Amino acid sequence: MSNIGNSNRNLPQDPHQGADGALLGFIGLGVVAVAAWSVLGVFDSSAIAGVATLFALLLFGFVIVQVVRAGQAPRLSLGLLAAGAIWTACSGFIVFEYHWLAFTPAAWVMNVLFVAALVTGAWARLEAWAKLLAGLAAAALAVATYVLPRPPGGEGAWDTAEKWKVDVSVVDASDDAPLAAARVLCATVMQWEDTLELADSAARTTDAQGNVDTWEFEDDNRLKVVLCSAWKNEDDANAGYPVEVQLVAAPVGGGHYAVRFGLKETPHPEVAFLALDLSGAFASQNWFYLDFELWAGEPDGGWGAGSGQQPLLKKSYRDLRGGFRIPAAQASSAMTLRYRYEGPAPGDALVPPYAEVYTVPVNAVPAGGRRRLALEIPARQAPE
Repeated sequence: MSNIGNSNRNLPQDPHQGADGALLGFIGLGVVAVAAWSVLGVFDSSAIAGVATLFALLLFGFVIVQVVRAGQAPRLSLGLLAAGAIWTACSGFIVFEYHWLAFTPAAWVMNVLFVAALVTGAWARLEAWAKLLAGLAAAALAVATYVLPRPPGGEGAWDTAEKWKVDVSVVDASDDAPLAAARVLCATVMQWEDTLELADSAARTTDAQGNVDTWEFEDDNRLKVVLCSAWKNEDDANAGYPVEVQLVAAPVGGGHYAVRFGLKETPHPEVAFLALDLSGAFASQNWFYLDFELWAGEPDGGWGAGSGQQPLLKKSYRDLRGGFRIPAAQASSAMTLRYRYEGPAPGDALVPPYAEVYTVPVNAVPAGGRRRLALEIPARQAPE
């Protein structure tokens, strides 16, 4: 009779039970390894996206634990929570490895699964403090998905990134004339940024019509704008144009926009400028000599005369820097610009070196003002 109570103690164990447990453990380790590999792939592309992914996984795990501990866990809610956790864990493959779906719509799928799990019964099983945390976390994920830009490498199907095109033109605010050789820099920035580092190497230079090549971007515009800066550095034809900034906002995403800058030159009452816009065949030649003289009135004597009245200013083409900076007192009367060119003749014909000396009258330039001269050099055709 004493063996009746112990009749089940020595029953033989089912050999399949241990094998099934080991197999399940092995599968579990494999799932964890795959999930870790996927999450590391997110971190490899974007640290911010990686942190957000890890946060979402912890959130799903936290809610699952709280729901199970409350008892009578609704199967649909647990299924949605499990699906959300698996989706989030696999986002490294879905988005960043195989680009089956872009980052933003993939994040919205995760958000919908989490909210659906709360609505279908998980919310009712949570304690008050857990409800507060879950609600705040859901709101934070939704806001982050809406406002943060797509991380690098997050492109894929149903992408929300839009192409931006921005045309920039620059004029002189004093006379509305196109401003050549101005510098323009455009970039997409977060909306709370209002300055750009003036990276001169990345800036573009305006042409004779005051335009630069179209800027093109392909970035999410959420909480972002295109910020453009324009300025012109000081040289011998201007006193410098301080930087001005304009922004382009695209609330519906992307588009083609035009930005026009009217730059104001730094006041310069002590000097006047003679700006030279040079064109012609000289610049395309392999060799040439081009020198300028600026005279008060008419030139005195032949070119390069060492005696008599001398020019106010002398420059070679390589030292020109855009023109002449003239003291205000000397610019108040009529002047004459004289230049001497020696080099290949215009055209393709093989002829002896060609030389010309040309004089151009220059009216008085008011103090603090500027006069522009457009010259074509050589001005005449070579003799046949």
